[in-house]
Amino acid sequence: MERYRLNMTGLALVLGCLVAVLGFAATPARADLYLYFKLDQARMQYTANPDGKGGTATVTPLDSQTASAYLDVKLMDGITVLDSARIVEQKDLRFLLDLKMEQLGENNWSATGNLTMGDTLSANKIVGQFNSTEIFTSEVSQGYVYNLNMKGVLSGTSLGDPLLVSDTDPWVFTGESGVLGLDGGAETVSIWGHENWKNGLLMMFQFDIPVSSPDALFSANRDLQGGLVQGQIVPAPAAVVLGLFGLSAVGWYMRRFA
Repeated sequence: MERYRLNMTGLALVLGCLVAVLGFAATPARADLYLYFKLDQARMQYTANPDGKGGTATVTPLDSQTASAYLDVKLMDGITVLDSARIVEQKDLRFLLDLKMEQLGENNWSATGNLTMGDTLSANKIVGQFNSTEIFTSEVSQGYVYNLNMKGVLSGTSLGDPLLVSDTDPWVFTGESGVLGLDGGAETVSIWGHENWKNGLLMMFQFDIPVSSPDALFSANRDLQGGLVQGQIVPAPAAVVLGLFGLSAVGWYMRRFA
């Protein structure tokens, strides 16, 4: 009975800490928690419609004799890396962004489509719909090199669906290297309460292009290589803090004193 009383006291302390953590989650500091991903060395293959006013594109990892893609996934708190994993082996890298391009006016374009990414070791994925908010070109080298830039938002496949898809909790992304993080693994990023991660941004979608305007670019078939795709996914702050710290703390305590 005495041990039971001590255990319940300790558990109350843990739960009290959770309340404090959740209170801290409401502060601006915890608002910086997000999952970051980056595909380096991407390839965009674009097929123009006959009228030149739209088309379809696929963005995949580049695999060539001169360059190979890699995929980074990081759990971030502001600029601090809490956990990370990287895939460099092409056979383990899964990334596909399907896009439908549409001309809305002179040099005014929109893109909609679907994103699927993850590793090949499990059914855990990032799956969502993409809607562009801005598509523009910028000059890199005067009169010679230009960039295609695309920004947009990510949302669940259906209303209310999470972007992190998994049959079990936690959602786990497994790489081949990384840092020792919250989940205790040096090659994995684990997210508890993954069903709360429903909002995302495609922060940067960038390729070098041979022309200066969107209209000129999308009027013909293109095969763009060596691009960069970056994005982030954010949770409901209180829910994710509970998932990352709270449930694991309670689980540890119950195992410790079982």
